[in-house]
Amino acid sequence: MQVASTLLAVSSGALLLACGAASQAPAELCSDAVDYGGAPLVPAVDALVHSAELGADVPEATHVALESALAYAQTRMDDVELSAAVVLADGGQWTHARSTSAGAPLRHWWASVGKAFTAMVVMQLVDEHKLGLEQTLSEFVPQVPNAEAITVRHLLSHTAGVYSFQNDPAFRARSGYVPPGELVAIANEHGPVFCPGLAWDYSNTGYVLLGQIIEAVEGEPYHRVVNRRIAQPLGESTLEAMAPGEVPGDVALPAPGPADTDVAGHDITTPFSAGVIVATPLDMIRAFRRFLAGEVVSEGALDTMFATLYPLYDSPIESYGLGVMVYDLRGVDAAEGDVWLGHSGGSAGVSAVVAWSRERRAFVAVALTGSGSPQATARLLLDALP
Repeated sequence: MQVASTLLAVSSGALLLACGAASQAPAELCSDAVDYGGAPLVPAVDALVHSAELGADVPEATHVALESALAYAQTRMDDVELSAAVVLADGGQWTHARSTSAGAPLRHWWASVGKAFTAMVVMQLVDEHKLGLEQTLSEFVPQVPNAEAITVRHLLSHTAGVYSFQNDPAFRARSGYVPPGELVAIANEHGPVFCPGLAWDYSNTGYVLLGQIIEAVEGEPYHRVVNRRIAQPLGESTLEAMAPGEVPGDVALPAPGPADTDVAGHDITTPFSAGVIVATPLDMIRAFRRFLAGEVVSEGALDTMFATLYPLYDSPIESYGLGVMVYDLRGVDAAEGDVWLGHSGGSAGVSAVVAWSRERRAFVAVALTGSGSPQATARLLLDALP
């Protein structure tokens, strides 16, 4: 249980819309991007995954072991709605949903896991030569400070130095839906955090800007682009990018605790392209299986997304590429050889993770409302596999 316990302690606060970034002090305007000067980069990983389509249920013994692991995880958490899924490399599947209320919702909001879907669309546009990673923000949203120096690559990797809107006290005191233009305006008022390229700092505003770029290139709303390009190829599924201000009735809403006094009343579509995906865990895995198999973006684009990995603040485990995360569990246990490829997310009263485990050769996805660690739960489920 050592690694699972450590994951519980270090799971990404940076990914919570309710959390502040490491530093948001205003910087001077910059005429050009600068060289990276932060913590040492993490070595690139080979992200291509070969796994079968979802098939029959896992063997009975594995099913029992997974159910037992999840039951143990639930004794360590105060969740309201919890859903989890595991898919093995041979296509064997297991899923579980638990609710403390009658008529449990079918789908979860995956919060910042949605950034991976924004990145998938951006890299599809790059594959199609409709967009370039070195194109600057000035071509699309010129009113942003340092727009002439900020590239699409900077925005994808959180190295643009754009102030993240959820750190603004006035925003945190608001409730309801806030449109993307206002989110960008909040960032503009605060000014840049650093010159583009200099450091790594998680920015929800940066991903809002990527959504605006997608809309400019495709000529249609962001959610429709994602649904057409990513959700529809799955066939019949529960995965959906929500339209602005329109939360489906079958989605588990955040269940903030007494200490969650900020952003708890926000409409969950406010993050826009920083995270508006809803799905069951099984369909979230289906989407990531296609992505890591090179069926959503080209294999070259997939390599690029995992080629340059920035450490997440002081986390001993996590690093960030272009809209994707790598979790190297050797950072907390030298005897542990597992590496995950995926993304985490959350906000007040909701959190989630989806990942491929290279050692267990399995996908895992966990989403919950209330309080708890989906990362630690995911680790317990993977440990339960034969």
